[in-house]
Amino acid sequence: MPRATPTWPWFRFDALEWLASREIRLLTAAQRGYLIQLLAESWQSEVPGTVPADPSKLWRLAGARSQRDWERAAGPVMAQFALHGGWYVSARLLAAGQEMHELSATRSQAAQAKWLKTKVGADAHASANALQPQCDKKEEKEEKKGKREERAAASAESLKKLGLADIFRAAANGKTLSTPPLSNEELARRRDVITKQAATLQTKAAARQESIVANLRAAFPDLVGRGKDSE
Repeated sequence: MPRATPTWPWFRFDALEWLASREIRLLTAAQRGYLIQLLAESWQSEVPGTVPADPSKLWRLAGARSQRDWERAAGPVMAQFALHGGWYVSARLLAAGQEMHELSATRSQAAQAKWLKTKVGADAHASANALQPQCDKKEEKEEKKGKREERAAASAESLKKLGLADIFRAAANGKTLSTPPLSNEELARRRDVITKQAATLQTKAAARQESIVANLRAAFPDLVGRGKDSE
């Protein structure tokens, strides 16, 4: 038969209450020993605080040398118990057992709640870690998309400034952009611009060449001198 409550190796012994009880003080040393022994046995019963009301067992549980010795001393000892059916019950130990049972249940529930909280937190952390790579990839895609849009906007602005936006837009759509013929004044203006740009490039090229020659003469005066002498 399973125990009504878990087994505890100890119960609270109130020394002041024990010494203050007149009934306890009137017990003989043997009777006090019997009482302590029965309280300990009752604490280890299926229902803590109870011992069987069976004379053939009771004297053995009390630790008496014989049933006759027990019967001579049993009256004041068993007055500390109440008889209920086939059991002698110590009201104090019965209440203490119930209290210990409730305390154990409370601690068990608290431990289970803590375990569940830890498990839920661990599961949530694992789920977050599993979702993190997906979030990182999504953010990376959005970042690349944003950069592409920025480059496209910059290119469009540049084409717009150069007056080529319509041409590139038409080419992207597979169309040919028809442009109106240029006037003689526009042709002359563009020709002048091209001529000036060509002259500027030639001037820069000549200056660059002279700079290179000067650097060579400064670095290799002997070689440059021999070249002139050989000429």
